[in-house]
Amino acid sequence: MVKLSGNDSPGEGTPLMWKVNEALLLASDEREILAAVGLCADHNASLQLFYVDWISQQPLDGFIVPVATLDNGKLSSNRELHNKASIKEFTDVSALMTALAACPDPVWYEENLPVAMGLTAICFFPDGCQSMAAIKLQNLGQVEENANYNWDAVICFVWSEPHSFSNEERYTFAAIAQFASAVVANLRMHKEIVANVTRLQKLDKLKDEFLYSMSHELRTPLGSIITLSEAILAGADGEIAGNLRADVESIHDSGHHLYRMIADILDFASIEAGNVHLEREATSLVDVANNAVREIMPMIEVQHKQLGIRVMPSPVLRPAWVDRTRTHQVVLNLLSNAVKFADHGVIEISFYLDGEQLVVCVHDEGIGIEADQQAVIFQKFRQVNGSLTRKTGGNGLGLAICKQLVELQGGRIWVESTSGQGSSFYFTMPTLQEQAHETAIY
Repeated sequence: MVKLSGNDSPGEGTPLMWKVNEALLLASDEREILAAVGLCADHNASLQLFYVDWISQQPLDGFIVPVATLDNGKLSSNRELHNKASIKEFTDVSALMTALAACPDPVWYEENLPVAMGLTAICFFPDGCQSMAAIKLQNLGQVEENANYNWDAVICFVWSEPHSFSNEERYTFAAIAQFASAVVANLRMHKEIVANVTRLQKLDKLKDEFLYSMSHELRTPLGSIITLSEAILAGADGEIAGNLRADVESIHDSGHHLYRMIADILDFASIEAGNVHLEREATSLVDVANNAVREIMPMIEVQHKQLGIRVMPSPVLRPAWVDRTRTHQVVLNLLSNAVKFADHGVIEISFYLDGEQLVVCVHDEGIGIEADQQAVIFQKFRQVNGSLTRKTGGNGLGLAICKQLVELQGGRIWVESTSGQGSSFYFTMPTLQEQAHETAIY
């Protein structure tokens, strides 16, 4: 510990302040902050850092949270930061907080606590208190109407024997007050952000679990609705009249649409939970694309759109090392997306090599995507303009599933688009040759 002498001048204390400030800048928790401030205390002083959560601008209306102690060179911390104690519960703490709130300066000094305040001990310090310097750390993020309450943390220097404060000590403590306020405020803000992120992640997980559970429960009765409507349309219960047939067909088509949406939710939940197992094999991406086109054509015919699809094979393509089913799902989702947002023209699927990665491009001549929306369309439940998605349907999971499945296989996906001029969705996949390089033994 550095011991200050009463004969020191503020000028001679400057190197010490540099050392304290440097240690404060490097501090990553309350213990390290207290250790940094402790550099300017003599070996007889004990230090305590505690937070103050004010409820109102009254001296006793709030809570204290002791977080770190430096006593006889030993650092300790209270990790249960969520445990708060009402200031009113402790007579000694109530007296101290009343005195601090009444003091207009950033540092409160008392050389004789027993005489001035009738205190011989404070619960934070087991060895008793004779003298104290309390540094009030300012709340930099919020300014209270009453400046006496614009602080939310305190660093106390306590001596168990009478102590006289030198000019150098007073200068040093005042200098620490401003810099330590910023450090502690940043640390508290960081912890609050981390806590909020953790809480939001838990809520997000609960939401996903709820969606998965509800989707799973809905799929069984929905399957029965689809099966029964198919049986009715097939004449299992006899011939049905024209208007009734149209109604049953509508029920059947809507059931299939809802079933696909539920399947997307379940699929995405499985991917996020890490429950997707890839069965990689040498695969022709041209064959995958052709199969996806055959599957999507009925959707174009039902919607009576003037759309064509062209697959542009490349003679130099190598086989991809992918999961055929999951890659088919990616291409099908991209084609479905293109059909939704294009009413005419040609959807073109092309391929090329980029190093040892195969690149697939699905280009359409549809409405395009605004630049500010291109960064978010691969996030779950995010879609382009709301009026368009209400018209075209969907649940905002198709592109998110594509991104997850592509990245699971070691690729990446992106979009290039100009509003009103169509969109080009690209994704990469590893080649069989790349896989051979990765597994080669030398």
